[in-house]
Formats: sequence, C-alpha cells, structure tokens
Amino acid sequence: MPDRPTDPNDETRVIERDGSGGRPTAPPSETRSRGYGTDLDPTLVVAVLAGAIALFMLVVGIVTLARAGVPVEDLTGGRTTVGPFARSSLMGIIEIIGGLAMAGVAASRQAGSLTAFGLIAIVFGLVWLIEPQAFGDALGVDRGTAWTYLFLGALATAVGLWAPERAHAVVVRR
Repeated sequence: MPDRPTDPNDETRVIERDGSGGRPTAPPSETRSRGYGTDLDPTLVVAVLAGAIALFMLVVGIVTLARAGVPVEDLTGGRTTVGPFARSSLMGIIEIIGGLAMAGVAASRQAGSLTAFGLIAIVFGLVWLIEPQAFGDALGVDRGTAWTYLFLGALATAVGLWAPERAHAVVVRR
C-alpha cells in the first residue's frame, strides 16, 4: 500500500476480508453507525412515522368511501362519519391519495418529503381551525380533522427536520 500523508481527522480504516473472499469483516465497534449519538437510525424513524400516517389516512379514506360511496354526479354529496371525523366522498379520495403518497415517503425514507407533507398538513389544519366552514361543504370536515392534521403535520415536520436527508456513509479505502 502506498504511503499516504497522515491526517489526524481521517477515520479511514482498512477492513480485512475474511479468508473465504467474502464480505469484509470488522469488529462491531468499527461498523457501528456514527454521527447520531445513538444507534437509532433517523431514516427508520422517518419510515415508521410516514407509514403510521399513511395507515391512518388510507383507513379513514377507504372507510369513508365504503360508507359514503362514490357519487358519480357529485363527489361532495356522499357524507359519513368515520370515528370522530365527518367526511365527504371527496375528502375520502383526498385521504387515499395522501395516504398513498405517505406510503411512498415511508418506502423511500426521505426526510425532506416528510417535512413537505408536514408543512402542507399544518397549513390545512390551521385553515380549518381559523375558518372551519371554509371547506365544510365540499370536504365535510370539522375541527376534529383540523386538530388531527395540525398534530400530524407538526410531528411530521419535526421528525423531517430532525432526520438528515442522507445517512452518513463510512468509506473504506484500500
């Protein structure tokens, strides 16, 4: 191996391969994740939160459509209640689309996408709190929906801003 200048900040290590020519092996202390202060992977937190939000939105949206139906002539005509939430068929469709988008965020583990969803949810939650009847006729939503989306948006934004966009990688030079 050629001589290289020694940099005191360089944490590059040579990890020897095992005798079978397979993957490099290293003591567990050298392969642990670094940079977060714990062994918790922030992208996993992004995936779990996005998955939970996707599950909530998809269940509420699908139950809404199952109960209210999909009126061909008027998407805002079918009304129902799912748990504590009042909904129209249009809101059910919007929640299904949003739930599918959040499932994509969960699969990709992209913190920036979770932050974007969180900010959009905060805006809708605030609008529905300030002006509860703004979309009441079309979406059939009430203050319960406003508080729910405000809470989910704040949580998603906080986690999205906390998690790094990319996981740190350890580079092994030979």
